[in-house]
Amino acid sequence: MLRTSICLNGEWDFMPLYDQPRTRALPERLQYEARKIQVPSSWRYSYPAPSGSKFGEVAEYHFQPFDVYKYPEEWNTAEAGVLHRSFKVPETMVEQRIVLRFDGIMQKAAIYLDRERIAVWEDGFLPLRLDITALTKPGREQHLHVVCGSFDTAVLPSGETKITGLSGSWFGRIARGIWQDVFLEAYPPVSLEDLTIRTSVRQGRLEVDALISSTEEGPSPEGMRVLLQVRERKSGVQSALAEPPLLSQPLPVLEAEAAVSLLPGQAAAGRQLCGNTGSREWGGAAFSLPWQEARLWSPDSPVLYELELVLQSDGVVLDRRSESFGFREFWCEGPQFMLNGIPVNLRGTPGIFRGRPSRQKTISGAGTGCAGRRALTASGCMRSRIRPIICGLPMRRGC
Repeated sequence: MLRTSICLNGEWDFMPLYDQPRTRALPERLQYEARKIQVPSSWRYSYPAPSGSKFGEVAEYHFQPFDVYKYPEEWNTAEAGVLHRSFKVPETMVEQRIVLRFDGIMQKAAIYLDRERIAVWEDGFLPLRLDITALTKPGREQHLHVVCGSFDTAVLPSGETKITGLSGSWFGRIARGIWQDVFLEAYPPVSLEDLTIRTSVRQGRLEVDALISSTEEGPSPEGMRVLLQVRERKSGVQSALAEPPLLSQPLPVLEAEAAVSLLPGQAAAGRQLCGNTGSREWGGAAFSLPWQEARLWSPDSPVLYELELVLQSDGVVLDRRSESFGFREFWCEGPQFMLNGIPVNLRGTPGIFRGRPSRQKTISGAGTGCAGRRALTASGCMRSRIRPIICGLPMRRGC
């Protein structure tokens, strides 16, 4: 296996930190609760609002949408806390690049490995990957601590106080803790670090950009080759780290090969796998392939393809990466949205609190632009949020 992944979800130790909403420090003395915390989840499910009610609770229905695991009610008053678990790096990951991946931590957090702070993170909705290769001790137990707390605050010239992070909807205001998955991942020393896929219906073209990285002590990416194959995707979900089976695969509908050329370090900015990427050597491979026969993706016909890239050096496979995608293009012609050349409309509704029976008004034919905004205002909607909904179907992120 070129890439492997171990899930670190499950029961973690938990220590609430009361009256310390913005602490990032790991306490010297750790005293965990008898009750374990489940990862992923939030230890808070409501908090007192200035009005005296409980934010996160629908009082008239005695309903708390976030109270999934029945955590102790006093945990709601802790705006910060320490989560802990131990893990071992298996021998199968030796000589690979070891990465910790957090898919979501709310709100601001400091991450510690064996009591050494390795990162501070304050985006509750984006994943964080940390290269811990130099800190790992294969076969030995290592301790991972995450200190979660509230976002920092800043005072505006008007005197108003605002948080410095993005809390999003009501969910981000309540949530504290690791609310998405955690993985320990292993990558080859020379790897396909990033992949960009662009599809153009109007040009009948598929464009793929691959970013390759290597340690400075490792082989140079220059002169390596990247092989591309595209197949129609079978039903079911495939892990991004899993290697595709060699047997029973459909025949490729598209094949190509490209050489890797060296890239300057700034070309990798924003595309690195890890937030703490050190000194590495970078390379790139680009494809621009005509493809007039592609089956188009739409909500009515959600056809997906599987793209596989194989990185080789002198015939030896160094890394393999697969991504699924739909061949479609979305653009605007004046005020009209177009999907694959077909006009589509966006639907808007007044925002509602999740968990409360719907009292929203249906706004038929709201459309877009000024006419749409006037229809929303007339319905009583004071604020609106555009969501990626086409033909009434939400477009979901791929698994």
